[in-house]
Amino acid sequence: MIRFPKLIIHSILLIVVLTIMSLFGSDFAGWLLGKPIEVGSDFLKKEEFKMNKYRGYAMMSGFLGAFLIATGMMLKNIVTYSPSIGWIGGTVLFFAATYFAIKSNKSNAEMTS
Repeated sequence: MIRFPKLIIHSILLIVVLTIMSLFGSDFAGWLLGKPIEVGSDFLKKEEFKMNKYRGYAMMSGFLGAFLIATGMMLKNIVTYSPSIGWIGGTVLFFAATYFAIKSNKSNAEMTS
């Protein structure tokens, strides 16, 4: 029988690994293609890299959605309806992340124009 703390640790590790893969995926693809995806280091200007509150909400909603789905799938042998609860909750949080990302892009567009 799998213990609950072990499931939580595995789901946190899964989220960390997926986050690292998504952060370095474009760099790895550029390395495979033989040309960098982002040329130059001027894309990290401080005034453009500030995180507004909507972007933070979008990131947290995405992470929590992935956590709910992973935890629901890992608890499927312990709690009967955990996959359904995890997928429904994850989908709702992914929709919330999309909403906040759209609001973040709109607020960034308003600030630059």
